Amino acid sequence: MARPRPGTLEHLSEAAPDQLVLVEHGTDRTRTRGELDERAGSLAVALAAEHGIGHGSRVALQADGASLEVLETVYALAKLGAVPVPIPTAVREEELAAALRGTDAALLLSEVTVGAGGLHLATDVERLVRSAAGGARPLSGFRTAPVNVLASAGTPTRFAQRADDRTDHAALATVAGDLLTRARHRPSRGHLLAAPVWLPSTLLHANVTLLAGGPLVLLPEFDGRRWLDALGEHEPGTAVLTPSMVAEILELDPAVLEAADTTSLDAAIVAGDHLPLPHRLAAADLLGEDAVAPLYGTFESGPIAVLHPEEVTADPGTAGRPLQGVTVEVRAEDGNAARRGTRGILHVRSPLATDGAAVPGDHGHRDEEGRLVVLGRDATDWTSEEGRPIGTLAVEDVLMAAADVAAAVVRVGTDGRPHARVEPRDGGSADVAALADRVRETLGADAVPSALEVVPALPRDRLGRPVRG
Repeated sequence: MARPRPGTLEHLSEAAPDQLVLVEHGTDRTRTRGELDERAGSLAVALAAEHGIGHGSRVALQADGASLEVLETVYALAKLGAVPVPIPTAVREEELAAALRGTDAALLLSEVTVGAGGLHLATDVERLVRSAAGGARPLSGFRTAPVNVLASAGTPTRFAQRADDRTDHAALATVAGDLLTRARHRPSRGHLLAAPVWLPSTLLHANVTLLAGGPLVLLPEFDGRRWLDALGEHEPGTAVLTPSMVAEILELDPAVLEAADTTSLDAAIVAGDHLPLPHRLAAADLLGEDAVAPLYGTFESGPIAVLHPEEVTADPGTAGRPLQGVTVEVRAEDGNAARRGTRGILHVRSPLATDGAAVPGDHGHRDEEGRLVVLGRDATDWTSEEGRPIGTLAVEDVLMAAADVAAAVVRVGTDGRPHARVEPRDGGSADVAALADRVRETLGADAVPSALEVVPALPRDRLGRPVRG
């Protein structure tokens, strides 16, 4: 009889079957290692028997929050060698159909209403588990579930496909292990999972955390107050958030924030987009000055670099040093390496990137300490008085620091100057002249927007981020 490989879920469940690994906040539902392994095995058998899912099959997983059924499905697919295709729930019917066709998905499991041929996560997963209870179970060939092989990153018609031999357990362990180390995760501490499961960093981090030690606390639907409640009740050591989630938490009533117990949190990894400097400082004040760890990552490459806690208050564009197994080159327009402190195009080589390498379109440079500084997607020649490149993200940060601004987006216009759109806070108004003066005093005249428009509300994507462009 085949024996489970060391480090897999099956091996760990044999060693400690009664260890609590999953807790769903607000429902009192839990899973031990043994229960998770047993249910994932039953689900794998049923998916293979009833739907023909096997090695290499692609299964669309449409969910935003994390639930027991989502994690059970991810591990069932790992046992079969199948590939999860995470898709947001807030997609139009025609977008979903295009995504399923574009990825050759053999099956759709969704937490929203599904049509013919699809399965519902809340009801059909339980039915399938019960239908295959008992009997032989497939053994996973992975130390971690093969997440991030296909990922939608909020754009269901745009997928990054990564071959199985490039996104194996060793690659996942290398990148995620360094991420957890920098976040000072301890195996005995839990992890709070609230960020969307289709965000590239979410399942990667949660997966390794689950195998390294737990429990993993799940928050099926994000709400700032519920997140703080879960933090105080379960005392996890790490968590993954998006910038929009951080903003929602910080906008809670000051009395709620004052009463929140955040002492357990070693690191809040903020992934999905640039975290504005004002939010960095406010989050550090709320969660602890050593707890906020902004993660720089892209759709094409997955996690790239994480900012060390002591650097959170540094240059707002600083992204930190690349994770282990990831290299970043800054190349000039002629393709040659750019000098330190000189703007260039980022070229990322990562075990999680398509074909191992990607050009995500971001511009940046290396600072004097060798750290990566991200300037944004637009190329500019603006420099500070010290000669350092200034990008659109720095202008956004300055605008966001104004008390009357709720959100801002900046791009480079055809005139080579920044064009900015700002959304006033609480339906109020913003003083355009005062905002321009703020940018001039902070970054210099070259970075002052030649067009600065105040709009009632900026369009947002499925992560709640203002849409640039």
